[in-house]
Amino acid sequence: MPEDGKGRENRTQLIGWAIAIVVLLAGGAVAAFGFFWSSDETQAEAPAAPLVRVASPVELDQPLTISQTALVRSGAEVVLAPEVGGRIERIGENFAAGGRLAEDDLVIELDDARFRSDLQAAQAAVEEAEASLDEARADLDRQNQLAERGATPEATTEDAAARVKRARASLSSARAQRQSAEIALDDTRLEAPFPAVVLSADAARGQLVSAGTSVGTAALAGYAEAAVGLSERDFALLGGEAALLGKPVGIRPVRGEGEVKDVRIGTVTAVIPRIESSARTTEVIVSIRNPFVADEGAPALRIGEVVRVHFALPDEESPFAAPSGVVQAGQQVWGVDSDNRLVRLEAEVRRRIEGAVLLSGDLDGRRLLLTPVDTPVDGLKVRVDGDKPVTVGDLSDPVANRIASAPSGLVNVPDDIASGSASSAAGATATGGNTSGANTAGGAAQ
Repeated sequence: MPEDGKGRENRTQLIGWAIAIVVLLAGGAVAAFGFFWSSDETQAEAPAAPLVRVASPVELDQPLTISQTALVRSGAEVVLAPEVGGRIERIGENFAAGGRLAEDDLVIELDDARFRSDLQAAQAAVEEAEASLDEARADLDRQNQLAERGATPEATTEDAAARVKRARASLSSARAQRQSAEIALDDTRLEAPFPAVVLSADAARGQLVSAGTSVGTAALAGYAEAAVGLSERDFALLGGEAALLGKPVGIRPVRGEGEVKDVRIGTVTAVIPRIESSARTTEVIVSIRNPFVADEGAPALRIGEVVRVHFALPDEESPFAAPSGVVQAGQQVWGVDSDNRLVRLEAEVRRRIEGAVLLSGDLDGRRLLLTPVDTPVDGLKVRVDGDKPVTVGDLSDPVANRIASAPSGLVNVPDDIASGSASSAAGATATGGNTSGANTAGGAAQ
């Protein structure tokens, strides 16, 4: 019986559904095959152990230093000024910027005619007062003799005694005036209060100057200082105040070409008992002998110059050195054992130096992880790249060797500098010097 339109339509729908089911089943089969094939491939290509480089720590057998920058400052700096006013008559031969003055060398000399006249007048006043006193004493002697015979009233004798007292007072006053005139005359000559380097000079013959007017500045020639700020960690690393006082240090000027090669030796002579609030540093005073002349190849220093001060590290504080890369995240040091597995090490980072790090701990014979690993854990398998561990280069420190050969206490700190007050004399006003209250090595440095 021929199909009607409705039958043909139903058959067409059944065929479509059958085709769709077949396509779905085929796709599922393909997906399942791909899943299992992919799983097998993933398992076959599991990530390999990370490839790393290792380093070998080196036990130090030579001294090392740590260093900080500092500024050179004068041990004592004075303003040169006359204590009396007048016209400049003579200027010292060596009084010029950059000149060298010995103690008591002439700076300037004022016209002293007026002061000599004042002294002569004061001397005449003394002589007059002496004569008046002699006369009063003679009169008192006569009155006493008359009083013994009852030939003069008691009041007359008392008046004579009073005149003697007034004459004595007048003589004392006259002598004081003469002394003042002598001092004023002496003050017409301004001299260097100590061996000095002239920093500035402003004087001309015939110039009129007032008392206290500056004609220049000078710094103590044989002594200068460098104030070094040490962090709390470095201060402790160097052994603190007890270990630092009296110890030699190396000093190198920092100039256009970098640090000067030759080393000058200074001495730690004071530790300021105060921590600087913002930088959290302790100020250490380094004293320098004869800073303004060349010393064993080291150039002369200049006030205000930047220098690098090197401190010798105690040998026992940093027994191992390794490339700086061995310190991983969190300041952790990892070892690589004989099975090429990571081991967490108890190592302390003591100090970083150029290209290397100083470590303490049980590191003898260890291989240290040098390549960063994303998530290092104990027992992680690694592959070591290369046959030989990386080691640090030559760490020989010529500054440390120079310090090691220097005796302690090369600087004799002037007493007035060590006590915190710059040396001064008549006509010199102090403007610099060590900080009062410092703990000092003082006379221990010769």
